[in-house]
Amino acid sequence: MLMVENFTQSENEVQNLLTQNEKVMTDEDIENELKLQLPKMLLHPSKRSVENILAYSKQLEKRKA
Repeated sequence: MLMVENFTQSENEVQNLLTQNEKVMTDEDIENELKLQLPKMLLHPSKRSVENILAYSKQLEKRKA
């Protein structure tokens, strides 16, 4: 039973950290992070990277519209 309680507590702590991180990251923070990662992605683009960039671009277009 103790293991289950520890796991649940750890899971809740992780979820709280994720929630805090979501609140802290602004659009500007995300954009700056992407700018830092962009040179690496351009040198070795993966399908997932390209999909993520396109999805983010679409999000920005929707917000501006």
